[in-house]
Amino acid sequence: MTTSIQRIADVWGAAITDLNFTSHPPGGPNIASDFRELSAKMFVDWHVAVHSNRLAWCWIKWQSGHAAFPSRFLPPMKHLSQDFYRDYCRLAEAAGMYTLGYTCGGDDQQAAAEHPEWFEHYGAAWACLNADPFWEREFNAIREALQVYPTRGLFYDMVRFDGACRCPFCQAAYERFYGQPMPADVDRERFRHDTFSHWLDRAMAAPREIVPDIEVCVNQQWMRSDGIPLEMLDRCDWYYCEYGEYEWVGEILRAWADRPLVCGNAMEPRHVAHLAARRASPIAYDVLHDAETGRLLPLTDRRVQHWSNSLSRIRAYEDYLSGAIAIPHCAVLFDHERTWLRTEEAYSLDVASYVRLLTENNLTSTCVQRIATLDDAVLARYEALVAPGLRELDPAILPRLLRWVENGGTLYVDGLLAGAAAPQAGEELPELPWLGLTNRRGPLRTFADILELDADGQEPIEEIVRVDGPVSAAAISATPLLYAHVGARGRQPIVWQNRLGQGRVIYLAGRLGKRINQDAGLRQNVLRRIFRDTICRELHRAPVVTSLTYPAEVWLNHQPSQGRLVLHLLTFEGAPEHSSVSIRSDLIADADLLQVYPNKGPRLPGRREGAYTVFEFHALPEHAIFTVPAAEVPQA
Repeated sequence: MTTSIQRIADVWGAAITDLNFTSHPPGGPNIASDFRELSAKMFVDWHVAVHSNRLAWCWIKWQSGHAAFPSRFLPPMKHLSQDFYRDYCRLAEAAGMYTLGYTCGGDDQQAAAEHPEWFEHYGAAWACLNADPFWEREFNAIREALQVYPTRGLFYDMVRFDGACRCPFCQAAYERFYGQPMPADVDRERFRHDTFSHWLDRAMAAPREIVPDIEVCVNQQWMRSDGIPLEMLDRCDWYYCEYGEYEWVGEILRAWADRPLVCGNAMEPRHVAHLAARRASPIAYDVLHDAETGRLLPLTDRRVQHWSNSLSRIRAYEDYLSGAIAIPHCAVLFDHERTWLRTEEAYSLDVASYVRLLTENNLTSTCVQRIATLDDAVLARYEALVAPGLRELDPAILPRLLRWVENGGTLYVDGLLAGAAAPQAGEELPELPWLGLTNRRGPLRTFADILELDADGQEPIEEIVRVDGPVSAAAISATPLLYAHVGARGRQPIVWQNRLGQGRVIYLAGRLGKRINQDAGLRQNVLRRIFRDTICRELHRAPVVTSLTYPAEVWLNHQPSQGRLVLHLLTFEGAPEHSSVSIRSDLIADADLLQVYPNKGPRLPGRREGAYTVFEFHALPEHAIFTVPAAEVPQA
């Protein structure tokens, strides 16, 4: 028997055909009469044949609300054997797959038809989290299924709550939570938080009554307005987001706790490589079935071959993914409780834009770091920290952060109102002696249009942005770095720097205006210019430096169990004929790179230049992987 995958962290790539429609297009709900000719063995054999042999999507409840195991709580599928769930789990585990129990959760067409009162706020696809009769039935069915076969993991789909529901179940829950009837002006965030907390207590307890070490995940984490509140993410054993949301929320999920991150709908070759290099596992689902015939697509179908080829690529280099961690260098600080932006989603997008910005400057160890987790050991990992969108810095963390700057760190702040605490209404903003800057008007009040932005005589950025009113220097050491022509006031400094010990604090005195913020390309151009001219010039400890420029990507990961560094070079849009990558010499124990993908190649010798070892490339494939023995590497 093949040894099966025990933990979700070891799953790299899967293509899951979860709905075998017979009479309706993809995207619509399945019906009880689907799956006429499907057997458990057919399902397993088909997935193995397309190289999707790492994860089995084991259906507990379909979207229609039906089950393929003997249940006292859910109606049965009409044509599937009542042993389908058990047999599929057994065969999948025998084939070496990770068995992931799946329930469509709040999306239950049968229940919605019979009990519309359970779905009053969102409609048929989303049962209210306070509709206890629905969820008690759901949790009972999960207990039943796990007694039939104890899967390694469990995935709750279709779960969301925004705190605005006023159905009878929510009114009863409100009175139970707070001891009073629901008022007209509900504190939605508080009610959302407490509802999720109550629901998660039950959702996590039910499967663990049967399988104590089961790994549980809840979908819609990436829906920041009504998904699981950030403070509760660590109740999940692993995280999940869609590919389109990976850039802006995936790194935030990863920052919340040390959990495996799975990214759905990501099977294009570049997506696969990009996610693998960033230590996220790509999967694809809702694919590989024929809506007209209701059958699995034949293995010769070009769509099947496309997914199969992507998965076979992962099989070729998955040995270089397991246990890989980033080598820390730069981080974007995250504190959603102290942002001046109006919504958690807006703040998350702002944080993500800076992660992307640093990545585009090939500071590829950039990650999101929760401010609440900063201590001296964590700070020692980083050479530069970026703190966008905050109204204040946590006063408990501020002294520690200043010591880090004095010891040589670079701190960039954007939209910061005060050094330790926001002023009361009508009060003057306090001086920032540690920064040397005070913005008397405040970044949320008066703005003026900038007509151009220049630095050191270089070409200006000819785009309209908005910044605060004039910024005054409160310390001799504060010096302007970038200027803007601000209406009638003429040339004004908009980016300031204050030297503090051996380090520096850089302050963007304003924020980008509506026109720029509505155009992601323009926004990134402006920020890219600011970072290139003010931050990146003085960073000297990057683990890897390269002549390749965005959209090429360079990722350097550490595999402690193998004692090696793994270098990913992604050049899907073409690379110059000659390019170079330099790795910090104190990180490597050898001066030669070994190419391991897409082909095993000869060793590539490097040459020592200062603190780095330089490797020259004359031609690069779309995705190349190299390894080099590691010296002592700081842990992420």
